[in-house]
Amino acid sequence: MKKQNLLLNIPAEMPDEICEELFSSADVRIERIVSKGKDWTDEQVQQFGQTVVNQIDEYAPGFKDLILHMEIRTPRELEDEVGLTEGNIFQGELTMDQLLFNRPLPGYAQYRGPVKGMYMCGSSTSPGGGVMAAPGANAAREILGDLKRTNT
Repeated sequence: MKKQNLLLNIPAEMPDEICEELFSSADVRIERIVSKGKDWTDEQVQQFGQTVVNQIDEYAPGFKDLILHMEIRTPRELEDEVGLTEGNIFQGELTMDQLLFNRPLPGYAQYRGPVKGMYMCGSSTSPGGGVMAAPGANAAREILGDLKRTNT
């Protein structure tokens, strides 16, 4: 498997409710995985996790020897456990055919849903996931405009 762009987060301190002894946790996120959806096998999931651990170990030698427990969430698990289609945390690909007036789908790009008074503001709306709170702020402006109220 090819190397991935990784975001590694190791909290400086763990609350006592989570961990009474001196342990740390690490959260590794990979923003873009070509989704295989339901096609991932258990063996592929484990292999992918080991590839990621090995990649981290290249930059932080000894990292893999410190792991006591590991859980791997591929697109398969995100779809099965959380309901994210193809495990996509952005609720759709951030590609030209799914951006701007096509997000979340043609005809509903201005945060208004198919039912009067229904507004959408999740990652599936423009500008998409990964842009902190922007979909919610944009939807709020549309709501205020529909109510003829000013944005203060």
